[in-house]
Amino acid sequence: MTASPLLSISQHHRIALGACYGVTDTGLVRDVNEDNFLIDDHLSLLMVADGMGGHAAGALASAEAIVSIQAYLTRASQALPSFTNVATDDDTIPLAHLRNSDAESIVRQAVIHANAHVYALNLARQNADGCGMGTTVTGIWQRNADPVITLFHVGDSRLYRFRAGRLSCLTHDQTLYQRAIDAGETLNLPKKNMLWQALGPYADIAPAIQSFQWQAGDRYLLCSDGLHAAVPHEKIEQLMATARTEQIDFTCQQLISLAKATGGRDNITAIVIQGH
Repeated sequence: MTASPLLSISQHHRIALGACYGVTDTGLVRDVNEDNFLIDDHLSLLMVADGMGGHAAGALASAEAIVSIQAYLTRASQALPSFTNVATDDDTIPLAHLRNSDAESIVRQAVIHANAHVYALNLARQNADGCGMGTTVTGIWQRNADPVITLFHVGDSRLYRFRAGRLSCLTHDQTLYQRAIDAGETLNLPKKNMLWQALGPYADIAPAIQSFQWQAGDRYLLCSDGLHAAVPHEKIEQLMATARTEQIDFTCQQLISLAKATGGRDNITAIVIQGH
C-alpha cells in the first residue's frame, strides 16, 4: 500500500475568518507522513488529521476521513438554503436531517459519516473491531461567514486560540492519559499518545462538537500531536504572539522547526489562521 497524496499544498489561503496557511512535515524519524490537512477556501473549512495503522494505512485513513467530511459538508452547504428535498448523486450521504439548520448537528453527522466510511474500509480489509487503520481529526467550519465557528474534534490533534496575549487550547485530548488525569489518577499513568477514540477502528463514535464566537484579531492554530507533544505551550504562545498576516507561512515553518529541534520523532502538521 502506498501513501495517499497530501490533500493541501502549503500556500496562502483566505477564508471568511481570515488569512491561513498550513504545513505538514514527516519529521526526522518516520518514513511516511501519515498526517494530512485541508484548507477549503470556499467552505471556510479547515482540518488536521493524524493517521495511524502502519505501512501507510494511517495516511490513507487521514486522507479518506478528511475527504469524506469535506464531501458531506459540501453537500450540506448546497442543501441548506432551501431546507427541502435535495437530489444527490451520492446515495451514501443521507441528507434528510439537513432540514435542521443547526451547524453543530450537521458537523456531527459529517464526522459520524466519515467514521463509518473508514470503518467500512477496515472491514473490507478484514480488520476486527479496534484494529486496522484510524485517524484523529480536528477542524473548524465557519458556515456562510457566520460570526460563530463550529469546532469538531476526535483524538488528540488540537485547536488553539490566541486572544488578548494568551494562548488557550479549545480542545480536550481524547487519550487514556488525559482521561486518567481527569479522574484524579497520579500513578501508573498510560502513555500520553494512547487514544480512547479515533475515526475508523470502531463502528460508533462520539465526536466533541462545540461552537464559539470569533473576535477581530483572533489567531488560531490547528496542529497534530507531533507539534504540541514536542513543543512546550509557552513556546507555541510566543510564536503565535508574533504571527502576522503577511508572515503566517514563516510562523508555520518556525513551529515545525521547533518540533524537529526536539528530535522530530513524529509527523508534524500546523495550520495558522490570522483573523480579520
